[in-house]
Amino acid sequence: MYQNLPPLTLFLPVLLIQLPLTHSWGPFTHQYFAKEDAVHGTSTTFVTGGSSPDSVKKLEGALHTFTFASTLYLEAKKNDNTDDLDFALGYGCHLAHDAVGHHLAGFLNPQEDHPLEFAVDTYVHLKLDNSTFGQVTPRQELLIANASTSASSIYPFISTVSLSQVQKSVSNFKKLTTAESIALPLNRWTYSKQLVKDSYCNVTGINGALVNFARATNWSKLACNRWQSLMTKGGVNGTEAQTMVENYINELFANHGQTSC
Repeated sequence: MYQNLPPLTLFLPVLLIQLPLTHSWGPFTHQYFAKEDAVHGTSTTFVTGGSSPDSVKKLEGALHTFTFASTLYLEAKKNDNTDDLDFALGYGCHLAHDAVGHHLAGFLNPQEDHPLEFAVDTYVHLKLDNSTFGQVTPRQELLIANASTSASSIYPFISTVSLSQVQKSVSNFKKLTTAESIALPLNRWTYSKQLVKDSYCNVTGINGALVNFARATNWSKLACNRWQSLMTKGGVNGTEAQTMVENYINELFANHGQTSC
């Protein structure tokens, strides 16, 4: 079936080199986590929001922060639109997912960041969720651009980005995720070895790695819930929300021997 496809050893390094440099779960894993949300998991806009910070973080790194995510949520509230609110909540949940995976004792080994994330994406796509990847819509691009204007007037470290800049960044991200969706089946024979070899936890087989991933999934969902609770109740800004979410995640690790293993 795959005899005419490019060799794995040639194709995958090219894809991995183009991945965003900041630490994050892979895009397919982020959307899988979002779909696991008990309240908003069936919302396509929430799920799309779950991967969206990575679509603009190379454009402006500060868009990949809880501070911006909180402003995005306030911008969505101005619109009084359920889809906008769902997207903004999913956007912030992405950051909560990352805070779990890239905790100092988290699942994602910083020394093997991109290959491990790709291995997890492969596992998710092959075993848990092979549905079509949700892409950022024009309405959501405009929401991000407008929120950046609002955020820049409050937080000096956040720069305003134009709609055309957001559109270009999102287009590049779409090309990347489309390429990854083609590459994922090519990795079906090696992803399990990657999960074992590069895991932060000292595991000897795939079952051990999957147990740890299941825990990381659960904690990511809990951290996402914490973020959503803070936003919907109101009364906290983005900086405060970040501290509260990170403190909550630290408690999860502390209650499990300071590790997710």
